[in-house]
Amino acid sequence: TYDIYVRAVCGTDFFSDGWGAITVTTQYSGIAGVSDDARVTLSPNPTHGDVSLTLPKALGAMRVEVVDGLGRVRHSVVLPSGTTKTTLPTSQLEHGAYYVRLVGSEINAVKRLVVD
Repeated sequence: TYDIYVRAVCGTDFFSDGWGAITVTTQYSGIAGVSDDARVTLSPNPTHGDVSLTLPKALGAMRVEVVDGLGRVRHSVVLPSGTTKTTLPTSQLEHGAYYVRLVGSEINAVKRLVVD
């Protein structure tokens, strides 16, 4: 449980009166057997075309995001339960380094992707 204190900033040198407290309670969500991200593969990497994402085993549904260096999601897809392989398009991405983030009830992994 956390107490978070906030106040509004409304323009230059104008703040709301005082700080308001908000109490937030988080719960441990437990990822059942957090996956070893070393077993998640992106191929080819580096790439100049589409990338094949392969998971070590069938897992529950998950969200896959390609994120740039500024934290902007450049591509996002939800994979249904049981998916072990998918293709990520990279033709719309500029050359550079990206991160592929996989989030679901049974996985929490990040892999680096380089687009030539």
